[in-house]
This record gives sequence, structure tokens and C-alpha cells, in this order.
Amino acid sequence: MKIKSAIYLSTLLASLSLSAQNFTYNFDGTDSDAWENGDALNSGGGILAQVTWVMDELDGNLHAFTDGSFQRAVFFTPNTETFSIGETVTLNTRLRLADLSAFTTEKSLLRIGLRSAYTNGTTDVGLELYSNPNFSFKISEAVGGATRSALTSSDESFHDLSIAITKTGTANTFDVSASWDGASAIDYNIVNSALYSVDRVFAVMDSRANNASGTSGIWVDSFSATTVPEPSAYASIIGLMALAFVASRRKRD
Repeated sequence: MKIKSAIYLSTLLASLSLSAQNFTYNFDGTDSDAWENGDALNSGGGILAQVTWVMDELDGNLHAFTDGSFQRAVFFTPNTETFSIGETVTLNTRLRLADLSAFTTEKSLLRIGLRSAYTNGTTDVGLELYSNPNFSFKISEAVGGATRSALTSSDESFHDLSIAITKTGTANTFDVSASWDGASAIDYNIVNSALYSVDRVFAVMDSRANNASGTSGIWVDSFSATTVPEPSAYASIIGLMALAFVASRRKRD
């Protein structure tokens, strides 16, 4: 009977782990695409990138690079990615501005978030990152947030950006929060019916514009997405585990 109990438990734990959907890209030879220096970013499966995104070597390591251009998007398309009410999609990326001097005024650097359609375009819900040559990186809601929150001083170092987007029980409404280098950066609600009405979503990195056309760019060291089910889903699975345990005890007795 102990063996049967273990089988019940392992099956239910497997269903718990399968409910969270993940993908990670390191943009180097360790990915399943086995990229090499100079490869187009969309040379493998699961990614649609506009042509200027390439694999580029920096300090002996490969990174995804906008190759001196902006206003180019990358769409990540895992086949199992869904987004239901109560779930949270967390997007994590590590990135670096290639040339701060290309920004002579404060300009949008990058939008990261979710999109409802697998087509060229920008995020439906997400965040917008700005660079300022004299002051700080800044962050706001995307698209066109009225309030920009200051982050660390603008530089050419790698930084960690994490974004959590929750599909709430309120119609067409999402909770969005983000951290920058581990510190809380922004938290807001946004209404978007296009993204709310679909079950499958697409993670997007959309590089923006600088002041010197054809210069600078962004290096991205990694990008990952994790979808965590709503708390009630975990409660249901734990309840099933308890029932399985009781049933196994009854059979043993």
C-alpha cells in the first residue's frame, strides 16, 4: 500500500509542477538552438525576431543584440503558454545599453511585456524603459506612461529587470509590478481588453529609438518567462492529494 500511496502522491505532484509553464533563453550555445556568433536571433524555433537582432559576442560571451538599431521586436512563442484569470506571468531579463552617448536626450529604450497576437508590433501590457544621458534610467507603464519612475544612474552595465503581470478577476484588468536590480520599481493596474480576451499570450521585447540612427543598441544576456497558476489551483491540487492519502489509508486498513 505504501507503493500505491507514493504513486498517488507523485502523480499529483507532477500535475502541480506541470501547471507552471516556463521557458528560458541564455542566447548562447547552451540553448537548444545552439547559437553562434553572428547568427540571426530567429534562426531557431520558438522565436520570431525582426532582422536586426543577432547573436553578438561581448567579453567572451554571446548575447542577443539589436546590432545598432532600434524599433525592432522579438516575440517568444512557446506552444503551451496560456494565461488564465488569477495567473501571473513573470518576465525576467538581464540587459545592457551598448552606447549611452547615442542618447542626447531622454528616450525610450525598450518595452517588455505581453502581446495578444503573434504579429509584429509592441506590447499590449507591460513596461517601458528609458535612458537619459545625464540622469537615470527610468520606467513607466507601456505604452506611453505619464509618470516615469527613476531607477539607477544611466550607464553601460548589465542590469536585471523583472516584470510580473497578473490577470485579475476584474474584467479587462491586469496588475503589473516590476523590480530593477532586485529593488521594487513600479506597481500599477491597467485595463486592456485585447490581451484579457485571449488565453494564449506572447512575451515581447521591443527595442525603441535613440537619437543617433544606426548607432548603439541593446545587449540582452538572458530572457525567461514563468506562468504561475492562481492560488485556488494549488488549493484544489492539495485537496486532491489529501483525498488520495485518505483513500490509500482506507485500502490499507
